[in-house]
Amino acid sequence: MPLDRTTGAKLTFGLLLVGAGALPASSILGSLLGAAGGIGGNWVAEALGGVFGAGPPPDVQLRTAFINAVREAASTLRKEYGSTRVTNDGQDAFALLRKTATSVTTLELPPEAQDLAVVQRELATALTQLLHDFPDAQVILIKQRLLPTTARAFQSELARNDQAWRLYHGWLLERMLRQSEAIQVALATHPSARTDLANVAALEASFERFKEQLEATLVELCALLDRAALAPAVLDQDTPTLRQEMVADGGAIEGSVQQAEDIEGGVEQSMRGKKIQNSSQIATGVRRSGSTVPASPPLPSSSAPTAIHLALHCKPTPTGAMITWEGDRVGSHRSCFFSPYQGSDLDLVVRALEYLQAPTSALSAADLTRLADLGLPTADGMVIPGLERVVGEQLYAALTADANAAQLLATARNAATHANLPLSLSLHLSQDAVALAALPWELLWVAGEPTPLLLSRGVAGHLIRHLDLAQAFPAPRPGGRPLRVLAIVPHAGSTPTVSHLEAHAARKDAWADLVTSGAVTLLPELSPATADAFADTLRRLAGRIDLLHVMCHGKYLDGEGYLVLDSPDDGWAPTPISQIAPVIAQAGARLVLLSACQSATVGDTSSATGLLGGVAPALVAHGVPGVVAMQFTVRQRAAHTMIRVISEALAAGRSVPEAVAAARLQLWSSEQDRTSWYVPTLYVRAMQLERAAGTIL
Repeated sequence: MPLDRTTGAKLTFGLLLVGAGALPASSILGSLLGAAGGIGGNWVAEALGGVFGAGPPPDVQLRTAFINAVREAASTLRKEYGSTRVTNDGQDAFALLRKTATSVTTLELPPEAQDLAVVQRELATALTQLLHDFPDAQVILIKQRLLPTTARAFQSELARNDQAWRLYHGWLLERMLRQSEAIQVALATHPSARTDLANVAALEASFERFKEQLEATLVELCALLDRAALAPAVLDQDTPTLRQEMVADGGAIEGSVQQAEDIEGGVEQSMRGKKIQNSSQIATGVRRSGSTVPASPPLPSSSAPTAIHLALHCKPTPTGAMITWEGDRVGSHRSCFFSPYQGSDLDLVVRALEYLQAPTSALSAADLTRLADLGLPTADGMVIPGLERVVGEQLYAALTADANAAQLLATARNAATHANLPLSLSLHLSQDAVALAALPWELLWVAGEPTPLLLSRGVAGHLIRHLDLAQAFPAPRPGGRPLRVLAIVPHAGSTPTVSHLEAHAARKDAWADLVTSGAVTLLPELSPATADAFADTLRRLAGRIDLLHVMCHGKYLDGEGYLVLDSPDDGWAPTPISQIAPVIAQAGARLVLLSACQSATVGDTSSATGLLGGVAPALVAHGVPGVVAMQFTVRQRAAHTMIRVISEALAAGRSVPEAVAAARLQLWSSEQDRTSWYVPTLYVRAMQLERAAGTIL
C-alpha cells in the first residue's frame, strides 16, 4: 500500500541525502573503514542522517545546500525528460520533488541503509511509493538518475558556499574520530576483519585509494584557502574608473559581452534583466593603486592570438577527476568532475559508439537495456545515430555540473565568439588517467544547441589531449629547410585499389604547390610495408622526416594497440605499438598521422601500461610531439577525406589543431549520418603544437 506523501517524502529524502553525501565521502572512508565489519557504511549513514534527523542540528546553510541540490536535480531531470512531454503527460513528478524538498524538515533513515548499493535500492522503492500515481516514464528516469544528479548538484552547492563546505567536511572528520573506539571493538569481535588487516597487499591498495581521495580533498581545500587569501586583495571600495552597465527591464540579455582591458583604477560591470543567458563579463589588466591585479597568463608570442585557450588539468579520482581550469581570458578555477559512465558502463558506451562506425560488433539484449537505462537511444535491437549527441550532452552536463566551471566555459566561448576565434580546449592527462582518456571528449555538446561544441558558432574549435609526463619536451624543429613528408601504406587486409590510388593522388595534390616552390619534399612512399621494411626505412631516414603518415588497419586489444603491417608472405602482421614506437620516435618525425582504426583507443584500466598502451599515447610518450589518430574504427572514405583536408591545411601553413578542426568540419558536412567527425583525435606533448599559428612542423 502506498505511503502517505509526508512519510514517503521523509524516507525518500533521507535516503537521497545519504547517497548524495556518500558518493564523495564513502570513496575516501570506505576502503579505510570497510574492513572493520561494515563500520564504514554505517558511519556514513549515521553521520549524514544528522543533517535533518537525530544528533545536533547543523547550520542552516548546510540544510539549504541540500535542499537547493535536490531542487536543481529535479529541474535538470525535467529538462532531460522534456517540457513538452511533461505537458502531454498531464502530471509533473519533477515539480513534486522540488516542492517536497523545500517543505521537508525531518528525514527518516532505515537501519539497513549501510552502503550506496542498498541506498540506491531503497531509494528506488521509496520513490515508487512517493510517486505511485505519476507517469511511469517520469518515475523511471527519476529512479535512475536522481541520486547521481543530486550528488553532483550537492557538490556544486558546497563549492559555492564556503561555510557549508567547511561544516560538511569538518563534520565528517569529527565523526571519523568518534568512530575510532567503535572500530577497535569491531576488530576485537570480528576475527575476519583482523584477517583482512593482515593482508598487506590489500591494505596497501586500500591506503593508496585513500591517499588519492585525500589528495583530491586537499586540492579543494587549497582552492578554498586561495579564494580566502585573495579576497581582500581584489576588494576595492574606491570609485571605479570605468562603469559598464547593460539593462533590459523586463526583457532578456542573451549572447552579450562586457569587456574591459588595461584599465587604470577600478572596473564595475553589471547586467540587469529578467533573463540573462550566454553572456559574460571580462576584465583583464586592471591596475589599482599603482599595482596590477593578477591577470590571466599572456600568450607566448607577441603576435595576435589565433584562439581562445582553455586548459583543463585533470587529476584522476575513482569517480572522475579534480579539474583545474586555466584560460587566457578567464583566470583559474577548480571543480569536481563525476564521470557519467563508470566501470563497465564506460566500456559499453565506447562499444556502442564503435557500433555506429562499424555495426559488426555484437551488442546483447542486456547491453541494449543498459544503454536505455543510461538514457541513450536504441531501436529495433540496435543503437541508432543520435546516440553520439546524447553522449556528448551527458558528458558536457557532467563537466559543467559545477556552476562556476559552467560560467567559466561559457565566458571562454563568448570571448571566442566576440573575437571571431576558435575555442581551444586542452585536456591535460596523466599516465594513470585511463578512464578519463577513454571518454569521447570530442563529442561535447551543449543541450539545445544544433551543433556540437567543437563545430558551433561559426568557427571550428580545437580539442587537444595533452599528455603530461615527467619528461622534457622534445626539441623544436630547426627552420630553414623543406618540410619532409613520408607515407607508409601496408597492403595487409586489402589489395591496392582505386581507393589507395585516390589517397596517394590526394596526398600529392595537397602538397603540389609547396613541392613546386621547394617548401616541401615528398619522400618515396613505402608500400607494401613489412616490419623489417618499416624499421629499415625509418632508420635510414632518421632525422629527415618531419611528417609521417601511416595508413593501415589497426586494433586495440587486451590493453595494447596494434598496427597491421604486411607479413613476408603478403598476409597480415598485427604489430604491437610497443614494438615499433621506439623506431618511429627515433626517426624524429614531428607529427604522425595515423589512418588506422582504434589508434587512439585506450580503456583497459587493469593494463600495466595504463594510458600508454594506446598507439597515440605510446608514441607521444616515446617523444613524438604530436599524433593525429582515430579513437574508433574509421570508415575508409572518412579516413581519406580527413587526410586530404589535414594535408591541405598543413600545406597552407595552418597549425595542427586548426588542420584537425578543418577535417572535423569537412566530415560533418559531407556525411549524411554525421558519425565520423568526432573520430579523429589529437594527442600532443610539445607546447608549440598547441599554440603556434603558422607552420609548426
